Amino acid sequence: MDVCFRIFDPVVVTGEEYLTFSIGDGTKVLPATISCMALAALDRPFCGSFVEAFNAHEDTIRQVAMRMLARNPALAVVHLNGGHFIESSR
Repeated sequence: MDVCFRIFDPVVVTGEEYLTFSIGDGTKVLPATISCMALAALDRPFCGSFVEAFNAHEDTIRQVAMRMLARNPALAVVHLNGGHFIESSR
């Protein structure tokens, strides 16, 4: 899974508290979200742009999303929040 696994196309959803992106795993593409609070927690001090925070921490986000799909490969949508990144830093 690691070689082909990628995340891309981050977009802030206006009026909401999350950013959407896509996960590619070989031939399959899944929708995903990450909370803005998770991005702010990853990007300390927060620079003010969620897309910039996403790009700066893409490797960490990718690793957490990869672990989540490894645990539950049947997921149709991946939702990431701050708790996923607290766990990843342990």
